Amino acid sequence: MIISLAQITFSNANIEYNFNKIIQNLDNFHNSNIIIFPELFLSGYLPGDLLLITEYKKIINLKINNLKNIILKKGYKDKIFILGAPFYKNNKIYNSAVILYKNKTFIYNKIFLPNYGIFDEKRYFSSGNSFTIFKINYNNKVYNLSLLICEDIWDDFSPIYYLKYKYNIFGFIVINSSPFEIDKQKKRYDLLINKAKETNAFFVYLNNVGLYDDILFDGNSFIVNNLGNIVYNLDAFNEEIFHFNLSNYLNNLHNNKAFINIEKSIDQKKSYKNILKKVFKSNLNNYFKFYKDFKIQTIKFNLKNKINIKDNENFSKKEKIKTIKEETDELIYKSLIFGIKEYFRNTGFRSAVIGVSGGIDSAVCLVLLKNSINNVIPVIMPTKFNKESSIKDAINLCKNLNLNYFIVNIDEFYFKLRESLIKEFKFNDDFNLADENLQSRIRAIILMYYANKTNSLVVATSNKSEVSVGYFTLYGDSIGAIAPLKDLYKFQVYSLANYINKIFNNVIPEEIILKEPSAELRDNQKDEDDIPSYHILNKILYYHLEKKFTFKQIKNKLKEENIDITKNLYLDIIKRIYVNEYKRYQTPIGFKISEFSFTKERRVPIINSFYKDLYNLVIKKGGVFSL
Repeated sequence: MIISLAQITFSNANIEYNFNKIIQNLDNFHNSNIIIFPELFLSGYLPGDLLLITEYKKIINLKINNLKNIILKKGYKDKIFILGAPFYKNNKIYNSAVILYKNKTFIYNKIFLPNYGIFDEKRYFSSGNSFTIFKINYNNKVYNLSLLICEDIWDDFSPIYYLKYKYNIFGFIVINSSPFEIDKQKKRYDLLINKAKETNAFFVYLNNVGLYDDILFDGNSFIVNNLGNIVYNLDAFNEEIFHFNLSNYLNNLHNNKAFINIEKSIDQKKSYKNILKKVFKSNLNNYFKFYKDFKIQTIKFNLKNKINIKDNENFSKKEKIKTIKEETDELIYKSLIFGIKEYFRNTGFRSAVIGVSGGIDSAVCLVLLKNSINNVIPVIMPTKFNKESSIKDAINLCKNLNLNYFIVNIDEFYFKLRESLIKEFKFNDDFNLADENLQSRIRAIILMYYANKTNSLVVATSNKSEVSVGYFTLYGDSIGAIAPLKDLYKFQVYSLANYINKIFNNVIPEEIILKEPSAELRDNQKDEDDIPSYHILNKILYYHLEKKFTFKQIKNKLKEENIDITKNLYLDIIKRIYVNEYKRYQTPIGFKISEFSFTKERRVPIINSFYKDLYNLVIKKGGVFSL
């Protein structure tokens, strides 16, 4: 028996594209028995409020019916076809697995709907209240497979234990839209390895690969056997169809004593309750109560003992352990390249324009763009405040990348405009922040003019450290469609630059990496004249934003690294974070790579005075508090 995992790239809210991707891949499944596509693959994850439009419902239903007819014409009637898609019934919408088999349509509805982090499923979907079980007849024995959707395995009340010990499930097929973040694959591994051992069942974990605005889906699908061993791991950020030979697995069950328990019938009144008690302890009665009214939908499938798999070489690939162990920088690089490619592919734009300063952020962004799309235009826009060495570094970077570039000296235009504005508004000639930002906004005008003339997108270069504390110019260097580095702290940008130089023969001039960071908007300016040292800033931002640590916790954590911070430094950074909500709301999206990103996960009011309340708590109460 062949279970085929279709890890192919979706386009969000593009039903026609996703439908065609299914049709284009049908020839890969001639010898498959069960064919699986990921969660909400037909619509893409997540179409948002489009789900609420009547015409959208009609298009979804039309494509499901079309697919059913095409499968029949293809001679696939006896194959089980599982597709993640929205399902509409009785004025409700479900996040569902549509199951096509024997000219019939079965539906499994996701039970647990996540509503945290980037997820907002309860806004659209209703929860399911039934199970789907496939009864596989093989060698005169019946093996039960069950189907679940993503959060169904993550929730504390996951039905896997109930299904295993009430219906003797020997394997679970799980379709997913699990977003990417650094270390996410380890979390998936830890979860399913543990659950495989607890339930003595194998798991087929199929994840989406694609882009939902700023949210990346990395694929990274895998299979874990009932002993908790990873059998196979598909590549991250890559299309791949893998055919899992379940027959070989079943044969192993008969020949390996380690598998013997999987076939034992279980005393439904005693044995499974004893095992569940270890998992749920005092909450076991509530767990049973939750599922007591769930209905069961069974699908019977007779499996022949001999399966001819010779006529498709894809099926002759031997199952092997293929785990992905990538370094953090390699994974970040791969994720950002994928995000840029997918953003341009999905929006239909074919070229990018970017301001290049000779600094680290624009250098890394330029390399990422060059390695993602075919047409990239760097523009160098110096004033008298830019060092000659910075202009030289920017030019050398462009030459190393074999990119044609423009140099537009804005000095004369800047000083004439400044003089005119001072005269018109009767301002004094003191040079301050407004004069610095004016340079950045002139550069934004130039980039947007070029982009409009050439139907290109402007790409912003800000990183997470700068965005967190508002260290950027609104309507200046923050303009653009995307900001690839928005979820990378400054130290991660440097680390990524070193990785890029390692694999691309020092394409970024060493001088760019070694120089002190500077916006070069005034004479002899350095970033640390305006904001705290990045070395300390990055750490405080990380512990406050992503770990939600208190001042006391952060102070103690940094003490372990021989770093001492004062209340005033801490409060200065916190104030910068919260008074700049209005600026962040107007910045481009950046691809999520961390456990906490700004675009969809931070929901703080633009108008807030939290930092004042925090100041009173820390200063007046002596800093002993917990949030």
